[in-house]
Formats: sequence, C-alpha cells, structure tokens
Amino acid sequence: MTSEERNLILEALSRSIGGVKFICSLCGGTRWNVLDGVVMLPLQPEMKAVGLVIGGPALTLLPLMCNHCGCTVFVNLAKLGILKKLEDIEALQKGDELINEALS
Repeated sequence: MTSEERNLILEALSRSIGGVKFICSLCGGTRWNVLDGVVMLPLQPEMKAVGLVIGGPALTLLPLMCNHCGCTVFVNLAKLGILKKLEDIEALQKGDELINEALS
C-alpha cells in the first residue's frame, strides 16, 4: 500500500467514524494499526460447502489490528466510498511504470 493510498483510506475512515473513539471489543484498547494491504473475502453464491468459487463477487476489506491484543476487525472499503479512488491511483501508478520502462 502506498502512502497516498494509506492517507486516502485514513481520511475516509476518519470521516466515516466522525471522531468517535474506536474501542477494541476484546481488551478495550483504543490504539489501532492499519495493516499494509487489503483482504479479499469471496462471497459464495449458495449456502453449500461445495468449494471456493473463484472469480465471483468479493468484499474488499481493510484490516485494522488492535495494538494491545491483536484483535483484528475489517472495514468494507466499498462502504467507505473509496474503491474507485484507489483504482484510479493504481492505474496512474501502472501508467507511470510503463512510461518509465519505455524510457529506460
């Protein structure tokens, strides 16, 4: 995760919770670490234990870990309204990489 992506996520998260102190449900801690990446959680179309469906719908989640006990919670990035912005940042970075490769 780039610093630009991290800042975008932190700003959106701050707007979403509106200054409310986020308290760990296990230990009561209030210090959290944004882990460096996202979790893709696939949505299974049926309630059967048939196996994992690849290529179907998935949730894009940001993991937050309590600095005291390690309890980890997930925030849905689509609900924060920033998935498109993150995709735009990634597209710009890939474009820059292609330009740099062409110039090398």
